[in-house]
Amino acid sequence: MESSRRNGRRQEIMWVVARVAIALAAAYLLFTAAYFLSGGIFQVAAVSMSAYGRVMVTVATAFFLIAIGGAIFARSGALKRQQAWQSLLEAIRQIAQGNFQVRVDLGSIVRHEGLDHPVQQLVDSLNSMAEELAKLESMRQEFIGNVSHEIQSPLAAIGGFASILKQEGISSSQRTQYLDIICLESERLSRMTESLLKLTSLESGYHPVHEETFQGDRQIRAAVVALEPLWTEKNLSLEMVLPSFFLTGDRDLLSHVWVNCLSNAIKFISPGGTVKIDARGGDDEVEVTMTDTGVGIGADELPRVFERFYKADRSRTRATAGSGLAFEQFP
Repeated sequence: MESSRRNGRRQEIMWVVARVAIALAAAYLLFTAAYFLSGGIFQVAAVSMSAYGRVMVTVATAFFLIAIGGAIFARSGALKRQQAWQSLLEAIRQIAQGNFQVRVDLGSIVRHEGLDHPVQQLVDSLNSMAEELAKLESMRQEFIGNVSHEIQSPLAAIGGFASILKQEGISSSQRTQYLDIICLESERLSRMTESLLKLTSLESGYHPVHEETFQGDRQIRAAVVALEPLWTEKNLSLEMVLPSFFLTGDRDLLSHVWVNCLSNAIKFISPGGTVKIDARGGDDEVEVTMTDTGVGIGADELPRVFERFYKADRSRTRATAGSGLAFEQFP
């Protein structure tokens, strides 16, 4: 960043020097043209004038040429600036319509002013915004695809077992088993829908937060117990150092935090691994640490941990179920 600023300053200084040189050269050429033009006029008109008069006429002619040249240059610059603003407005319109692939390049219209020029900063910010929106849209589309895939599973199970129940000759035990599966899949679909609604509410910025004081270690232990079928299936070891502590916050949202962290640790850890949960601190502040022997997250991916819908390892997540939502809900 600092190197870019230095380069921008250097380019700005070079352009100022170039402009001064161009102005001096243009003035020299205009005065020279005025000298020969006024001399030609005197010769054609056969006018006799003193040296001082000739000089004044030459200067007046030079200023006249400068005025004409300045008007032409200003008109050209105004047209370029108008084109630049039209390009910016068109890009903003396209972004507003959902085209996040648009990029603005004003070429030499403002680039020679350096990176600190306000218009150039506006162009860079607009291009950066379009790039980030394009990334977000791509992740959103992938998120919708993942959720759609997750929804199809319980729907297919419910539909399949409901069709089987229509058949004759099903025993009472089979009927009860199929009805239990339908109930479980219905609850799973309900939790999924509830999570989507909660995500929408949180995204809106108006999600109601119900603060209360409760025992945090008990909530973490409840999440561990609720996920026991998952970590016992993989023969994982859970080591907990959880002294009694209290938290003040939204009980439901904090429950989702523990469940998300624990389920991700269980999901991306090899069988026989270890998950450690440690809490330490005083009355005013508590630090909860969860570590595991799984594959972890690469250093280059860490800045994107809190990005919506982002998945660190696409090849790994394709083989692991999940869409980024916490479908479970615990007390």
